[in-house]
Amino acid sequence: IEYTAIYEDLKRLESQLVASSGYGNVTTVSGNVSRLDGTPIPLAGVFLREASRVNTSVRPDEFYQVKTDQNGNFTFHNVIPGDYQIFVGFTTEQIDGYTWPVELDDWLIIDGSEEVTYDITIAPLIEVIEPANETVVTSEEIDFHWEPVERAAYYELGFQIEREGVIRGFILDERIEGNKVTLPIEKIYNMPSVGIFDAEDIENEYFDPVTLLGFENPDGRYSWNVLAYDVEGNLLTRSDGYRLGKDTIGNLPTMYLQHRELTREDELLVDGKLEEALDGYLEIIEKDPTDTHSLRMITRLIGMQAGGDFPKVESLQHPYKKRLAELTDDTYYHFDVLYYYYSKRDWEKYQKWLEEHIDPERFDSNLYMKAT
Repeated sequence: IEYTAIYEDLKRLESQLVASSGYGNVTTVSGNVSRLDGTPIPLAGVFLREASRVNTSVRPDEFYQVKTDQNGNFTFHNVIPGDYQIFVGFTTEQIDGYTWPVELDDWLIIDGSEEVTYDITIAPLIEVIEPANETVVTSEEIDFHWEPVERAAYYELGFQIEREGVIRGFILDERIEGNKVTLPIEKIYNMPSVGIFDAEDIENEYFDPVTLLGFENPDGRYSWNVLAYDVEGNLLTRSDGYRLGKDTIGNLPTMYLQHRELTREDELLVDGKLEEALDGYLEIIEKDPTDTHSLRMITRLIGMQAGGDFPKVESLQHPYKKRLAELTDDTYYHFDVLYYYYSKRDWEKYQKWLEEHIDPERFDSNLYMKAT
């Protein structure tokens, strides 16, 4: 049977009929919604959603939907076997200054053999300290500082590029122990950014050449956030969330990175003259193979020459990413090079690069074993 929206609706109706009739292998899902200090949250909306619906907005006709009672408890009856995710609807007063630290892959796998308990705890948002409130960064290093979180074993930093109402987010590939860290600004510059994979990309009306500069645009406005994890890798809380009142707004984690100025090639790029900009960056590298900014920009622009052929894009990018990996010792580029050798099945270079550049504690060796 063709898997269509109509088919999904029919299967959902069948499930509802089975559940409501009392037949079939059904079970109960129950739990409690509270704050981290144990305060229950009454009258919160709780939705148990099938796998086919989790990527869509919550609708009024959700079959499994309840409200918590005065003690924050909820129960779903007659739940048929399947894969589900829990969604919660809070009022602004309930969620202000808090977050529900749930991961996107948090699934309930229900087989109907036993009742399921699923508790929901919202935690206070992390308060950021610096940089904040439009800080202008001109130094080669940036100090990041935030309030510590109890039981946090490590933290991760996220960074966002804000451009004309569009926000692009990136996670720094580094675990941080303690509630402060000093990062070279080059570490932020090296984070993955928007790139071109086909000349047709630049013809789309929504294409904005400035985004190709990533975090290297001195006129750009950037923000950051921090996530806290326990020793088992479970998310405890984060700094970004609903801050709606005067008492919860806190410091705004915004900054301008003005350590560098736009080059002539950058200005060509901003003006939309991408081929001229690429030629300029390539000329710079011929004279100075260690210019990391030009190398980064080449990797983002050179896809224009690939004609939509993604393997060709990778081949064009490879020598520049390899040089960046050697110059910056950044894990992003190390793994890009490793993946390139993997995709080419060049196991000799793969193994050599793996042994010389990749930290075994951060790498799943099964990838290599399966490939061979």
